[in-house]
Amino acid sequence: MSSYPEEKDTRQEEQPESELLNQEESTVFSDPLAHEEAKKGSKKLIHACLAIGLLSVVVAVATLIWAFVPKMDDSSSTSSQDEITEKPLWSLDSDKFSTITLKQKNEIIELYSVEAKQESSDEETKRQWLIKDADNSLISSAKTEGMVSAFCLIDYLRTMENPNADYGFDSPEFVVELIGLDAKDSKTLTVGSATADSSARYVKTSDTDKVYLVTAEYFETYSTNLLDFADTTGLPPLSKDSDYNGEYYTNGVLDSFSKLVISGSALSQKLTIEPNRGEINFGLYVITSPQQRYANSDNVDLVFKVFANGLSGDGVYSFKNTAAEQKRFGLAEPDFTATLYADKDSASFKAKLQNDGNYAVVGDGMKVILKVPKDSLSFATLGDASFYSNFLFIESLSEIDTFKIESGNKSNAFSIETEITTNENGSTEKNVSGVKANGKEIDLKNFQDFYEHFLWIPAVEFNFIDTSSRKADTVINITHNDGTKDTVIKYFMISDMRYQMEVNGEKIGVISSSSYNNILRYVENVANGKAYNS
Repeated sequence: MSSYPEEKDTRQEEQPESELLNQEESTVFSDPLAHEEAKKGSKKLIHACLAIGLLSVVVAVATLIWAFVPKMDDSSSTSSQDEITEKPLWSLDSDKFSTITLKQKNEIIELYSVEAKQESSDEETKRQWLIKDADNSLISSAKTEGMVSAFCLIDYLRTMENPNADYGFDSPEFVVELIGLDAKDSKTLTVGSATADSSARYVKTSDTDKVYLVTAEYFETYSTNLLDFADTTGLPPLSKDSDYNGEYYTNGVLDSFSKLVISGSALSQKLTIEPNRGEINFGLYVITSPQQRYANSDNVDLVFKVFANGLSGDGVYSFKNTAAEQKRFGLAEPDFTATLYADKDSASFKAKLQNDGNYAVVGDGMKVILKVPKDSLSFATLGDASFYSNFLFIESLSEIDTFKIESGNKSNAFSIETEITTNENGSTEKNVSGVKANGKEIDLKNFQDFYEHFLWIPAVEFNFIDTSSRKADTVINITHNDGTKDTVIKYFMISDMRYQMEVNGEKIGVISSSSYNNILRYVENVANGKAYNS
């Protein structure tokens, strides 16, 4: 049996003086009326009675503890209160109603039902719920069905003893009008004020004079607007039929791309990223513009997965994806834009951070302006360096004709000899056959080891300074045997411990002074016929 009072008060009319003095104020289970004023009496007599009563209780409790604790085992545990049992206020069949209108203080939402399409004549006729004056192609049917369920299935804690008290029904928080297909089934639910602790609300229905107390959680979904019903599927994944396999798809699922172009307020320039198809593998992806370099594969994958998996939101900012609405949410100047190409297929989206901490997002085929949590687009705040690999992008040795380095008054030029061989399958490949330093033949393996070390020198940071008015400390000029434009690498000392590296005028990274000094020392060793790292 519940320890909370039932619908009718069964307490004795007379209560001990101490109980009257310790009555609490209105709680979730009491009427919103002032309690009876405590009876007055002699303070001295009351205090004496209280003292005697308290002493008696202490003695009794001490006696019980002494007698009970030694016999008590760990498994003996009982609840001091029975659980509160909710009872059905009503459980209605939504298929019996034609319209349900939710009236709030600032908005009215009307849902109406139509017969749902049936796959066979044997199926029971069900009704589908739509929203009046809305483009229901943009509405989530799951959300409308969930709201209808919230109207039709309600439990209550108890009924109130004084139905004539002020429960806030003159200015209700919500009124739900359910119009039946048969007029006799029509009902109205009125939700009044909250209890003092806001844990429940007072409710009445049109078919009884009773006032019910209902847990406030039932009405959390009632505070809603039309945007809350939106389908938030958002940007669909770029995909094919499930049996399709191709260069960029496996069983219809996108697993690679031909080109990804990103830009945004956190990026100083537009970056074009492609899969790494070169012989040297310092990462899955290569930034091909504005300057060739290896890309940070982890961060590129964050963007790629949006196109591969699709993008859903927590809601929508607008049902209208128009130029005017995009401008209203700042999407005319987005924080991040991405376009992905998979051969002839492509998709794109752009995002702008809003004051509520979410992103407004629009993309190909989207009819709405989507609300996307910031965490779902964590890459949108990354700067250029976050998409850079630490390793310098340089062609393989077989693509190089000359490697010339000048530092101070020292200069060394290496010429690379290659030969073309034909494989058994008829394909050809270019292989390095020899190398000369300043016109003199040197050990090929020693130079190859040096060049590999050169490629593996990592950037330690990407904080750059302006070097436009300065002369480089060291310049490396690389010519290619296919006639393409030379690669020019320059090093500028920016501190005792750091050198800034630039390729064809683009700032690439900052390397340590020890790495820089090793380049100069190793070049001298190789040119003079010594082991490169001796």
